Amino acid sequence: MVRVHRNYSFRPRSRGSSVLVSLLVALALLGVAALKSWWDGVPASRPAPPSHADLRGAPSRMDVDVLYVVDGDTFDARIHVGGERIVTGRVRLRGIDAPELHAQCEAERVKAEAARDLLRRLLAEGGVAISSPGEEKYGRVLADVATRKTTNVSAALIAAGVARPYDGGHRFGWCGRG
Repeated sequence: MVRVHRNYSFRPRSRGSSVLVSLLVALALLGVAALKSWWDGVPASRPAPPSHADLRGAPSRMDVDVLYVVDGDTFDARIHVGGERIVTGRVRLRGIDAPELHAQCEAERVKAEAARDLLRRLLAEGGVAISSPGEEKYGRVLADVATRKTTNVSAALIAAGVARPYDGGHRFGWCGRG
């Protein structure tokens, strides 16, 4: 039979216990801060797509600040429409199809990661601008994209073999193809 002492208290018995609890709380907060720092590379929510009204009267070429590369043919950006007007939206590269990260097979996933990584490197060249903006069926801005060093980002992705030409309509899968 187990005996319980009446004088037992749930309070810490020594000051060392409260120091240990404080240390554990501080470590937990540091862990949360580190996780947040890591997670900052991933957008918390998808930016609202700009409407045609947002881009009405915009110049045919606009500078953009790249916020996040979504996949091999799409990125989130702040689009400098003109003057003080800035629109945040998702930009899809015109004229290409890149493999999807949520792939149907391992080969597609590997190609999708290569496409995304190359697009990141190209956009990191700086001086990113879009031209001839339009809207595609998912509400993204469809545009030609250039950087300081690469005049046609879509063509560079095709030349590297991580994307293929696409002008709308039916898309072929990436699995089982060379």
